[in-house]
Amino acid sequence: MDMITISVIILCHNTQGIELCVENVAPQLHTEDELIVVDDHSTTNFWRHTALKLPDCGRIIHVPGVGGNRSKNRNFGARNAKNDILVFMDGDIILSEHAIELLRTAYGQCTDVAYIGTEHGMKFTLQQAQLYYGREDYLQLLALPKERERFYHDPLFSDWRSDDLRDPQDKPYFWLRFYTSFCAVRRDIFGQSGGFDENFQSWGAEDVDLGYRISQRGGIGYLSQVHSIHIPHNRDSFRNELTNRQNTYYMLSKYLNWKFEALVVFGSTPSMLRTMEAVFQYIRAMELTPMSIQTRPNTLYIDAPCLVTWFDAEGNKTHAEMTGMAIPKQNLSFTHVMISEHIFLYPEILIVRILQEALRVGQTVLLHKAGEPTRIAWSGVGSITGIPFPRICRYANELFDFQFEELGENIRAVSSNVYRVTPDPWGQVEADWSIEESVVLVNLSSAPDATAADRYLTVGGWEILAMYHFLPYTSPEGRCLLCESIPGDFSRMNSTLVYCVDDVASVEDGKQWIAYRKQAGQELIFDFTHTPVPLRDCIPSDFSDIERCVRETERR
Repeated sequence: MDMITISVIILCHNTQGIELCVENVAPQLHTEDELIVVDDHSTTNFWRHTALKLPDCGRIIHVPGVGGNRSKNRNFGARNAKNDILVFMDGDIILSEHAIELLRTAYGQCTDVAYIGTEHGMKFTLQQAQLYYGREDYLQLLALPKERERFYHDPLFSDWRSDDLRDPQDKPYFWLRFYTSFCAVRRDIFGQSGGFDENFQSWGAEDVDLGYRISQRGGIGYLSQVHSIHIPHNRDSFRNELTNRQNTYYMLSKYLNWKFEALVVFGSTPSMLRTMEAVFQYIRAMELTPMSIQTRPNTLYIDAPCLVTWFDAEGNKTHAEMTGMAIPKQNLSFTHVMISEHIFLYPEILIVRILQEALRVGQTVLLHKAGEPTRIAWSGVGSITGIPFPRICRYANELFDFQFEELGENIRAVSSNVYRVTPDPWGQVEADWSIEESVVLVNLSSAPDATAADRYLTVGGWEILAMYHFLPYTSPEGRCLLCESIPGDFSRMNSTLVYCVDDVASVEDGKQWIAYRKQAGQELIFDFTHTPVPLRDCIPSDFSDIERCVRETERR
């Protein structure tokens, strides 16, 4: 048997914990293996303070051009890799001992083309993990091999997603859990699958999308003994959920398949998709009379089982095996949505989601009577449940949330008082920025969060959507280095930021931060003696050439 060589590709953008990540994977590599750190425009100051020790087979490559695209970064790493197996890891992941050897053994003994492992602690910030685990030294424990072993088996940090990977009959749906915190794929299959889709501009769904395409070419295996622990850090969960939802809608537009509708609406599990497939097969066997479809511009037709057709403004037709629970169109895109009463053969949760989505995309929604009065009392469909994006959606819960008005000729108008999805989930991921009534407060001061929030609410008056407290980097003169203090992901966040510092006059390097985050110049900064003012107005005179710096950043 030929030797199996592995290329480990690790992403880094000012990633706290990259040293620990590399330190744990490097000893597991053979001489013929390689470790590639893909650096996405980390700051000079980050590398100056990072004690990263690469193995002999390791190297750092720097992403050219504009940064922030995870798919592009991983593809860049893959193009620079030379070995048979590509392993993708995030830079905030600690890999268990022997993980690479277990992976190598699996490729030598099995026919699967890709693998995923078990992940722990994905949902915590450091403070949350300390409180949840009851140990202030949580982060220090992660650096000790024996302590990490405890995490792998501690129910407090159990990987809830691995529950979906234990039943062999769910194997066709393992692509649902193809997460790039740790995953592996044969290099040839990665190329045949097209790599990561670089149209995914922000966080979420790009790895699942690749997993689906890989699954069309071979099996995805689950290695239960391969563990990874997520090094906790802060994040804007609202923003992540929004971009994940938008990206999942984009993924649906690629495949126009009910499985991806379920991902948009439910955040599906393998058992859920199997249950839904059984529901659709049962209804298909009933041989229902299809809904009559006419070529009408800007009209959507929804029938059961899994029959969706729409016409655009020019009358061009799109037909898909979808339920209508998620339609990859913007709000109120269709003049009319026509729904067959056949949808009432579905379990109630599917009916409710179809009606609500129809009201989102349709200016007028009409329900057409079907000839067959049959209804089904479903049992065993309890796995069809869940609301994965509660912060950005208000879902209808039951048919009681809808009204049906008789219009004659077997037609009813559909309406609802339930709040529709907002903002538009099919809108642009990178929306135009503006100061809104809700802001994210970035506390760089020595004051407690509650004090900073109270002060800001007094002088600013807008709602605080989320709050993050970072220990600021300072210059030798004691000035707050704004750009070095805030995680790089914030430079690509569309949420409006407001910065709290101990002394506005002590803020430095604002020019660089605005070059990364162009809207920052119009965002607000304050201390405890001033009202909030635009950040641009507080930049010292020797940092005044902002526009030139912005142009240089764009050219890079």
